[in-house]
Amino acid sequence: MKKRTSYNLDRILLNQKVKISEDLLKVKRVKFKKDVLRDAFNHIGSFLSYRNYENLNAEALKKQFGTLQADVLLVLGNSIPYTAELAAKLYKNGICKKIMFSGGVGHSTPILRENAKQKYPFLNVENKSEAFILAEIAKQQENILTEDILLEEKSSNTGENALFSLNLLQNQNISHNSLILIQDPLLQLRSFATLQHYFSNSKINILSFSPFIPYLNEQFNFASQSEICGMWSLKRFIELIIGEIPRLRDDRYGYGPCGKHYMIHIDIPPRIEEEYSLILKSFPDSRKRRLI
Repeated sequence: MKKRTSYNLDRILLNQKVKISEDLLKVKRVKFKKDVLRDAFNHIGSFLSYRNYENLNAEALKKQFGTLQADVLLVLGNSIPYTAELAAKLYKNGICKKIMFSGGVGHSTPILRENAKQKYPFLNVENKSEAFILAEIAKQQENILTEDILLEEKSSNTGENALFSLNLLQNQNISHNSLILIQDPLLQLRSFATLQHYFSNSKINILSFSPFIPYLNEQFNFASQSEICGMWSLKRFIELIIGEIPRLRDDRYGYGPCGKHYMIHIDIPPRIEEEYSLILKSFPDSRKRRLI
């Protein structure tokens, strides 16, 4: 009897160890998948947040334009007030002569209005265009001369941003040989490629500078970038990334020359496509979303 009891006890302990080991393995698998997924988001986010130079300073301007000041800093309509705050700071630091805000009313406008009201409750943003709201935010940050702010308020997509902005600059005879582009980081690369397409017949030198590079931490949030006004929710971040890669593809469904021809050709590295597939499998319900 004693041996049998001892045997049963050993078996129970063995089963417990096996169960504990299996539970730990599950945790490790979940953590591994989560880490891989987080790395995929961060890598794709960095890819989309295109910058010609890591820092936007005198050295970068001299290298890009051969001068220490750009003619125009163009901010395309988006939902992140921080883009306007950064533009104002760059203007103050002498990076640009003028700031142009481009954007009418579109899918991101309601989000921008809500984000603006959170930090700037005294601003009248109801029924206002994205360009108007962003310009008002910039004015709150710095003392910008009225003649140095330009508004394009009719565009409703990136192609119109480019076309209408160029028309306005030409019609007002404003020098725009050197131009800095700022946009929502996840839309930065496509916006840059779109401007390159629409400005292809001009001699405009365009420098792309994403306002920040998104970074998801181990808790799957943007805690390290919490000071950025208008930071995306995780849900919107995922939806934007899932919606953006198909647009960049140069195929019949994409925006490149082989598709809708809204922009120049963009090479998407194989690793980006692999990571994108992983994200799609992990978030299948986020595949259906409206175009930005």
